[in-house]
Amino acid sequence: MNFNMNEDNPRYLVEAQKCSAAAGWRWIASATAMFSGGPLKWIGLCFIWLVFIVSINMVPLGAFLSSIIGPLFTGGFVFAAQRADLESEFEVGDLFEGFRTQIGNLIVIGTLYAIGSFLIYFIGFLVMIPFVDFDTLFGLITSEAEFTVSFLMNLIEKLAIPILFAVLVVSTLILPLIMALWFAPILAMLHEVPAFDALKMSFIGCVRNVGAFTVYGLVVIPIAIVATIPLGLGWIALGPILVLTTYTAYKDIYVNNPI
Repeated sequence: MNFNMNEDNPRYLVEAQKCSAAAGWRWIASATAMFSGGPLKWIGLCFIWLVFIVSINMVPLGAFLSSIIGPLFTGGFVFAAQRADLESEFEVGDLFEGFRTQIGNLIVIGTLYAIGSFLIYFIGFLVMIPFVDFDTLFGLITSEAEFTVSFLMNLIEKLAIPILFAVLVVSTLILPLIMALWFAPILAMLHEVPAFDALKMSFIGCVRNVGAFTVYGLVVIPIAIVATIPLGLGWIALGPILVLTTYTAYKDIYVNNPI
């Protein structure tokens, strides 16, 4: 399907554009400006989203289910962002627009992400096994030694290398999956791009903009640290802003002459 032929949205590009490295900062600045236009409503959207995700995680297989449902909320959030951008208004109820208009497409994206994540973490567990001395570890755990700092340090020492190796493997494998997911809900929600095509286009968009994402990360990391210091209260504002950056980045990469 040639998504470039969408006459209802002639600004839309099928080919992801390569932005300058400085675009990473521009995405954050633009998202902050959007947030300042209605901070309480954006915080409200994120709070409702968080309540639903926390509630889902309390049921059996909650983490798996929340991964499946997550793109539905992402889709609703970026729908609200587009309305705020083009119409200068949005409603808290926009958060559920994905459930109303693109539920099938977004659930497929979430399911593929959930399955992919599970397989990657399972692989991480498998590659860790050969590096674990189970006899020594079992003997340490079942010994009558007191549960002291020394005991914990000894336990960590036995598991440090296997866990580190597993983390490296999982991190390497999960990055392409995150890149495929980054813009997929937006493309599916705002342009009805089928799930597999949306994942592919998202991955390509991220690959072509490694420089911009590097700058983005270098700016976000220290801000996130500062936001975490006062009991994490800074995340009340930073959370919505970071979600909004997915929309501002999407405009730069996938929209021709964005408004």
